[in-house]
Order: sequence, then structure tokens, then C-alpha cells
Amino acid sequence: MRSLTNVRNILRNALVSRSWRVLDLMMALDTVDVKKKARVIMIDGGHRVRAHLNTLGIHIGDWLTVVERAPFQGPVLVEVNGSRLALGRGIASKDKVEIDGSVESLSTPIGEAEAEQR
Repeated sequence: MRSLTNVRNILRNALVSRSWRVLDLMMALDTVDVKKKARVIMIDGGHRVRAHLNTLGIHIGDWLTVVERAPFQGPVLVEVNGSRLALGRGIASKDKVEIDGSVESLSTPIGEAEAEQR
């Protein structure tokens, strides 16, 4: 267990020394505003947290859209790869993301959204 903590600290220190820009833009998923698009940069948790998120289809590098945040520390509803998932605040706080911007419409079909970007 101690070696995992040491590896995590080494990676964090390397990230700090490598790029201040990433640290400035990185925030927890549970603090992202509604209708904002974010990319998963880091999962700050153990093997079980990463395995759980991988099972749900959330991986490092994936783009998420925050659809809704329930009040009173309730779950965060996100859209990833065309599926909507409810993540508890504890799990959402372990997902470190980078903000891209706001989304115009959450109901636009995927094919149309890709055509608009081209």
C-alpha cells in the first residue's frame, strides 16, 4: 500500500514540475458546471475506483458532459460516449478533469454533432 502512495506522489510531483497549465485547468468533476464539456485527465483513487469507472465506460482521455448536478451533495449526471450515467459525489470528486467549454444542445444526435464540427 505504501508503494502505491509513493508512486502517486512521484507522478503528482512530475506533473507539477512538467506543466503548470495542466494543474491550473484541472478540477474535480463534481465542481464542473452543468452543460460543460470536460476531459478526464486523472483518476485520483485506488484500483477499485479505476476499475469501477472503467466498467461504467469512463477512461482517462474520455470527454464527458455534465448534464445535471443534484442538490445537497447528490449524484452528478454525466454523458459519456452517448450514455448517461449518475456518479455519486465521492466518485465524481476523484475524477480530475479539464474544462473545454459549454455545450449548445445535449439532445443533438451524435452524427449531426460530428457533421457540425467538420
